[in-house]
Amino acid sequence: MLGIPDPWVLAAYLFVPTGALLCIGYGIMKWNKEGSVTEEEVLEEKTWLKEEIEIDEELSGEEPQ
Repeated sequence: MLGIPDPWVLAAYLFVPTGALLCIGYGIMKWNKEGSVTEEEVLEEKTWLKEEIEIDEELSGEEPQ
């Protein structure tokens, strides 16, 4: 079939584009879909960001604001 004597090589030639198309389709379906974010996660992110800024200022030698 198509000049390819080995069925495993033929399978690879068929499955690779099929897999790529499935991945593209999945990506299109999930494009710009946001998950729900809890208040706890927002608070945790803010706390982490404050600590990160304080550490950066401490390491750079600047006075905290």
